[in-house]
Amino acid sequence: MCRKLIVLVVIASFLSCHHARYITSTGANGALDFTEGRWVLNDATCVNCDGVRLENKLMEFLKECIKDSIVNLHQERQHKLIMSKISFEPSKTELREISKGTDASYLITLEGKIVKNEFGGMGYQRDEPYVDDENIAEVSIAFYDLKTQTQIHYINTRGAVSVSKDEDDDDGDFVFAPSAYNILSKAIRKDIKKIKKNCKCK
Repeated sequence: MCRKLIVLVVIASFLSCHHARYITSTGANGALDFTEGRWVLNDATCVNCDGVRLENKLMEFLKECIKDSIVNLHQERQHKLIMSKISFEPSKTELREISKGTDASYLITLEGKIVKNEFGGMGYQRDEPYVDDENIAEVSIAFYDLKTQTQIHYINTRGAVSVSKDEDDDDGDFVFAPSAYNILSKAIRKDIKKIKKNCKCK
């Protein structure tokens, strides 16, 4: 047992772990009040990623918070006349159309982006010193009042990690770093955590 522990310590001493740094920015007109009105979640927009997974993660929280007053926009399309595509930043015309086509009071939009995914999670650093491999991803969530066609809340979390070799290193180290997809998953968790701190649930 001790021998195995020593081997693990020796291996760990040769490995380097890189952690992503996250920045969250918000724009809000007061706290979100989910206790009133009906809310509709737009189809998630995802650049180079799986929007369904993001949408499911956000919907999990919304159902817990808003209960039966939250629906997906694609569910509404099944029995109401609504345009097939609503952008992450809808125009006033789009917001008016949603207001007319549903009995919802508020719209929630969701967007994820894989900006860069240059390092595959683990491997050797490049031999060129100070040449970065970057993994960057972000998730944005916006809330709109359909009656006034205005944005009432916005949150964005962006995460990034950079892997590069120092000039005085002979060879690149074998390192671990979160992939852009892992950063994306953590970014939406951070968004939801921030919303929880600044909202009123049913």
